[in-house]
Amino acid sequence: MKALALTLGALLLLLTSCTHKTLREPAQAASARVQCGTGSLGWMSSYSWCVSTPAGAPASGHVLYYLHGNGGNEKSWATAEHDQLASQWRKHANAPSAVVTVSFGSSWFLTQSAQENFVRKVMPEVEARLGFAVKKRSLLGESMGGFNASVLALAPQRPFERIAIVCPAVYNINPHASAREISQFVARQPAGTNTKFILKWFDKQRGFYRSAAEFEALNPVRMPERLTSSSTPLFLLGDEKDSLGVYEGALVMAKAAQKRGLNVQWLSIPNADHCQHTPASSEALAAFLAR
Repeated sequence: MKALALTLGALLLLLTSCTHKTLREPAQAASARVQCGTGSLGWMSSYSWCVSTPAGAPASGHVLYYLHGNGGNEKSWATAEHDQLASQWRKHANAPSAVVTVSFGSSWFLTQSAQENFVRKVMPEVEARLGFAVKKRSLLGESMGGFNASVLALAPQRPFERIAIVCPAVYNINPHASAREISQFVARQPAGTNTKFILKWFDKQRGFYRSAAEFEALNPVRMPERLTSSSTPLFLLGDEKDSLGVYEGALVMAKAAQKRGLNVQWLSIPNADHCQHTPASSEALAAFLAR
């Protein structure tokens, strides 16, 4: 028996050592099969990804890309809330076959070159590992991911058939605005707003966008102004009591989209803090993503 145990242990070690170095299998939830890995975009630039195949997912060829919030990573899809969302969209005919989460770190913003690399390099590399032909792509971004989803909505290739932007971490001001303008912006925030977060957020963004013009070219608040009525259908959600102060930015986006005549579904959640859902909003999001 001891010899058998040693033999099995050696076999397990051999199998582990033969696994491709960019692939890893995290502890799998009972509700989904998950595979993760990493990719490179050149010197000092890499990304991580996970593919989650929900239990009972249809063979539709529909892939949902998910962009996580600040402090998250490629495994951020694995939450009870997302399991619930997946169970809701399975009621619909075009439910996703798999969810792809892509991460460039805990905090990141897509620049012009990163937007292009995401579409031209990251997506094909990850999709080559899916094991099925991709027939449709949708995009869901939450918080910081909502910011980045807005940037991808401007991609000239228009790779996504639907884009859901949920509680986007966007502000109706350029992070390169003058110190006086930023102070005035912070001062007029509602009581209870985390103004320290706002200032730190602007610091982070200035590290990615070197000038006001560079940021403005991709500014999510201005995104609807650059789209047309034939553009990708949008789902926008904002929480009216958002303690990060981002509701105003989401509202400005929604009004601009409606004014432009875009195909947009806007949900404003009363008395809700950052990224909170109601049963109705969760159902609406699931239905939108599975159309």
